[in-house]
Parts: sequence; C-alpha cells; structure tokens
Amino acid sequence: MILDPLGAQFEYKDTKFEITSVGEDSIDNLPTGKINEKVLEISNLNIGKNQEVQIHYQVRLNTETDDFKTNYWYQMNGETTLTPNGSNPDNKVNFGVPSAKSSGINLTLEKQWLANSENIPEKVELLIGRRSAQISSDWTKIVTVKEDGEWRSQLENLPKYSILGEEFIYEIKDEIVSNSEIYDWITIGEDKTTIANIEKFRLQLIKTSNHDNKPLSEVEFVLKNSQGEEIDKAVTNEKGEILFDKTRLNYGEEYQLHEIKSPGHSL
Repeated sequence: MILDPLGAQFEYKDTKFEITSVGEDSIDNLPTGKINEKVLEISNLNIGKNQEVQIHYQVRLNTETDDFKTNYWYQMNGETTLTPNGSNPDNKVNFGVPSAKSSGINLTLEKQWLANSENIPEKVELLIGRRSAQISSDWTKIVTVKEDGEWRSQLENLPKYSILGEEFIYEIKDEIVSNSEIYDWITIGEDKTTIANIEKFRLQLIKTSNHDNKPLSEVEFVLKNSQGEEIDKAVTNEKGEILFDKTRLNYGEEYQLHEIKSPGHSL
C-alpha cells in the first residue's frame, strides 16, 4: 500500500488520478486507488521483476492564503510511505517528497495631488485589491501613504499568480482621506498603482458692467449641471463678487452658468 498525503499548502486540481504500467514487463492487474481527505491511497499493489507503475495526478499551490510566502519552498506532500508487505505493516519505506514555490512581485504605490496646499492632509489610506483574468477576489489590503514619505509606499513579496496559475492584477480600489467630499480621484497608468486626487474647486467670479467696467451688485446667477438641473444659486455682493460656496465642481463634468437677474440692466 502507498499512502500519499497532500501538502498543507496544496490542493488537488480535481479528484482524478492515473495509474499506468511503465515497466519493461506490463502489469495485467493494476493497483487501485482513492483520494480520502487529502490522502491518496494506493492498494492491491503487486509488482514483480521488471515491472513498474507510475501514479499521476495534478495539484495547485494555494497562493491565496493570508500566510502564503513567495519564493518559499513548500513540500508538495506529507510523509509518503510504501508498505511492501501488508502482513508486516510496521515495515515502511519513505518516498522522496518534492517541493514547489511561486514567485512574488513588489508593488509601488504613489499619490499625486491637484489641490490647494491647505486642503492636503498629512496622510491618506489606500485600499488595494487584486483580480485575475478569470476570477475576482475579495482580497484587500490598506496601505498608508504620507506627506513625509513623499506620498509613496511599497508592498513587497505579493503573490504574482493565483491558485489557478493566472497572473494577479493589483490596483487601487478606493481611498480613505479626510475631507473626502471635496476630492475626486482617478488612477493613472495601465497598472492603476498611481492615484491622483483632484480638488473639486468652487466657482468664483466677478461681474462688471459692459459700459464702465465697474462691479455690479445684486446680480443673480444660477449654476446648472450637465443635465440642465439647477444645483446652486447666488447673488453678487457690492464688489461684484460671487462665490458658489455650497457646490464643488466634479472633475470632467460640464456646467452651465446663467445670469437670471441684473437690476438696472437688461439681460
């Protein structure tokens, strides 16, 4: 009998295995086998002179556990033994145990700003996710980037491949930042490991007369979004200034500004 337990970091690709006669003299009655709780059991093994069997099955290295280490040799099997004579179960012969490893990658994350300096915080937390071509993953990791670290951070020795052998794609999924309501953010580049925060700026203007270029007060304006919906309204002060302080403009969106009332002037 052969007992072949699977290594803790591995999974069977499926429950299929093949037993083949490969020796000089063929075996008419091949041994039988079964997989029972991650242990392959081969029984009815009767081999004579010039006879040899090959047992073939496929496994996958589980790179997706929390404690997985890249570039580390994991034993593919536990203690694998042959009992040549069933009547003497204490006489066991050990097989050599192969090992396998998977490479890793280092991920450099960067934050860029397009904002007023007084609104930039000291640190930002980035939510990192990963996926592969066939599967999405709920794996996430939070990384902190700071001003005194030049808004960069590095994750080292991340698994390069999934349990299916597909290359992982790592990307920034979200961020945790104070005053988040005043920012839009976008990822830059194909690898999506650089994130730019763009401050949603307020609209401010000065209204003057076409005749003498003097500021005009009490002129009313309406601000509309790209769907033509009114989102804010304001009136110029005595200096002709107006500030839509309740509204911040979204990056990449178009807006319309309409003058609806100008005392003493025609529209």
